[in-house]
Amino acid sequence: MLLISGFTIILGPLAGIISGKIGNRWLISGALFIGAIGILVMRQMIKVPFEWSYLMPGFVLLGISNVLVNPPISNVAMSSVDKKQVGMASGILNVFRQVGISFGVVMLGIKLTEGYNNSLDKHIMAIQNIDSGFKHQMLEVFHKSGAFAGSLIFESKQAEVFKQMPAYEHIKNIVFSTFNAGIKDVDLFIAIFLLIGSLASALLIREKSKPGL
Repeated sequence: MLLISGFTIILGPLAGIISGKIGNRWLISGALFIGAIGILVMRQMIKVPFEWSYLMPGFVLLGISNVLVNPPISNVAMSSVDKKQVGMASGILNVFRQVGISFGVVMLGIKLTEGYNNSLDKHIMAIQNIDSGFKHQMLEVFHKSGAFAGSLIFESKQAEVFKQMPAYEHIKNIVFSTFNAGIKDVDLFIAIFLLIGSLASALLIREKSKPGL
C-alpha cells in the first residue's frame, strides 16, 4: 500500500498535464485498464510458496493507475455541473466513493469466501485413504474458521495431535492453496470490473468543448 501511495506524490502533478493533453475520458479509461493489468499480474504471481516481492510489479501498475484515475474523475464530476452546483456534486461524488468502498469490501469478502470454500471442498474430498465422515468434519472446521483464519489452525495446540497423520502436510498445503484460489477469484473479479469501467469511461464520458472552438 505504501508503494501505491508513493506514486501519488511522484506522479500526481503529471496527471493534470496528461489530462490536458489527451482529455479526461482517455486518461480515466487508460488508467482503469492499467489497473486491470496490474491486478491480473498479481493474480498470476500468487502461488505456493509465496513471497510478497512477487506482487511488486502489480503494485507498481496499480500505483500508476491510482494516481492517474483520481484527479480526472473529480474533474469530470465538477465540470459537468453549473458553478452553483459544484458543492453538491462534490458531496455526491464523495458519498458514492464511500458507498463503493463499503460495498466493494463486502463483495470481495464474499467472493474470497466462495472461492476458498469451493476449492477446499473439491480438494479435501479428493484425498484418498481418509474416512468420508472425517473429511466432512475437517471441512466444517475450515469453513467456520474462514479463509483468513483457516491456515492458523495448523499453528494451534489442537493441531499437534494430527501431525502424525500421513496426509497432514498434504491437508496443510491444500488449505494454503485454497486461500490462494480464493484470492485469485477476487483478483479476477476486480479485473473484470476495472475493464468494464475502462470501456464505460471511453464510451460514456464526453469532453466539454473548449471556448472558441
